Amino acid sequence: MKKEVKIPVPARRAGYGRVYSPKLLANNTIKSRKSVYISREAFDIALGIVNIFPEKGMSLSGYIDAIVKHHFEFYKVEINRLYERELQKLTNKKLIE
Repeated sequence: MKKEVKIPVPARRAGYGRVYSPKLLANNTIKSRKSVYISREAFDIALGIVNIFPEKGMSLSGYIDAIVKHHFEFYKVEINRLYERELQKLTNKKLIE
């Protein structure tokens, strides 16, 4: 039986994420890697979560990768809107007036 971890739902996203996504707790193999630094606090929390689900076989880096991908998918519309706005600013700006 799969464990479900309940998390609080942000007010602006009511109805979404009431049950922690199983995709975040899956064994996520990363084939091509890059280094990144996170705060000690974020590291400790993420490691604690990975360690309470040893049967999932997930790694800390795989879990963090899943969180980042989930964030991109969750905020896709907002990220694209910000990207387009900033790109628009760059393309309308003249190098020399």
